[in-house]
Amino acid sequence: MSSSKCVDVCIVTRSISEILPETLGSLLLNREFINSIILITAKLDIDDIHRKILKILKKYSKLTIIVKDGPLGYLRNICLDISSRDYICMVDSDIVLTRDYFKKILKSFNNTKIAAVGPKIISIVDKWGALLEESLVYAHSKVFSDPPCGGTVYRRDIISRIRFNNTLRGGEDHDLNKRLKCENYRIVIRDDVEIYHRYRGTIRENLIKHLDPSSSGAQHFSIKSLLVRTFASIPRGVIYMIISSRLGRTITILLPIYYFLRWLFTLIGNILHRR
Repeated sequence: MSSSKCVDVCIVTRSISEILPETLGSLLLNREFINSIILITAKLDIDDIHRKILKILKKYSKLTIIVKDGPLGYLRNICLDISSRDYICMVDSDIVLTRDYFKKILKSFNNTKIAAVGPKIISIVDKWGALLEESLVYAHSKVFSDPPCGGTVYRRDIISRIRFNNTLRGGEDHDLNKRLKCENYRIVIRDDVEIYHRYRGTIRENLIKHLDPSSSGAQHFSIKSLLVRTFASIPRGVIYMIISSRLGRTITILLPIYYFLRWLFTLIGNILHRR
């Protein structure tokens, strides 16, 4: 993969001041691959630090700032319509890319059936709640090939046709990855390429977000597919737990176990109810 400017970056945020300065700084580290930065914000408030960094970014990449409010999925689709390069990356306001990020990620697009390539996400915050979030996201991404949108690089021609969910207001667009796989496209997760994310929330909040079916952060399955996926995921979950070097990820095996127990109790409840 050559170092041509073949990636457009999209940042959707409530206000520019909410973007981590480190997020914008990490784009500078990868500027040789970035053609343009599309920044969509509900509120145009730029402090001195962000103004200086954006001024520097404009020297290397085209910068488009759009003041618009609406659902997250709808705003991301606007980015798709504006983008003109072969690849597009959705960078959340609290994500920090590592050096040579795009150089490494783009090497995985070695055939036309690969629609998206995601990284391994590491928590910036070393609190238990953040480490739990990191663990659950890692386990879910690997077991179900369903990486978070933030930091994932997509083939623009494919994602522009599949589109994000226009009504999605927050959380993850799990249905997007499902639709990609339904059309026989592949999603790759690179364990050797990392980005940093400012995870938030307590242990309880993160458990609810990922395991409660009513949460926007949870992955939803029918009982039948849930049983199949649970048994298929346990061996891989064990492997991911063993190879992990961070203590927080030792709980990754709890995710498929929880799904199985939830299915089991639901099944028992349905049987008793019918009687």
